[in-house]
Amino acid sequence: MESQAPSYILNKIKKVERRSRIRLIIAVFISLLLAILTVFYSINLDKTKNALEIERNNLKIVTLQLAELVTHKDSLISMIDSLQNENILDKNFTIYMHDRMPEQRKKSKELKLYLESKGFNIAGIQKIDRDFNNKIVYFHREDLSAASELYKMTVQFYKENNLDSDKINLTYLGNVPAPKKQIEIWIDP
Repeated sequence: MESQAPSYILNKIKKVERRSRIRLIIAVFISLLLAILTVFYSINLDKTKNALEIERNNLKIVTLQLAELVTHKDSLISMIDSLQNENILDKNFTIYMHDRMPEQRKKSKELKLYLESKGFNIAGIQKIDRDFNNKIVYFHREDLSAASELYKMTVQFYKENNLDSDKINLTYLGNVPAPKKQIEIWIDP
């Protein structure tokens, strides 16, 4: 038995050594994995810190711009009013002009060019062979703001050209089956 004891002990030692090697390999693997994860997260953390710093700087810039805007609010309000006047009608609106006499066509074309310079999209001018009143006609209530702006610009043109702007009316014809976003200008300058 004495001769078997050393081999039994040697086998036990070998088993312990194998387990220790396996544990060592697992420990090294886990350490490498932790090191890789640490590097990965530190890179992402650095990126996040950089992105946060950029956003802080952007916020400072926006805050300064906002402060500048607040100090110049009156000029900003007039600028917004100007932009609204120029861009109230988008290209989705169809504006038709109607006039009555061939000798009026020159003024009609001038009005068309004037309104187009203000951002309005005029589809064309049609001659109508009957009497009518000067008016801006809209057919749907949701088109009122655009029709009102068109009315203001038309009155302004009349005044600048010494024409009688009191004859122009803004008219709602909700009972006429016209498409939405269609406005008509009936002029007899």
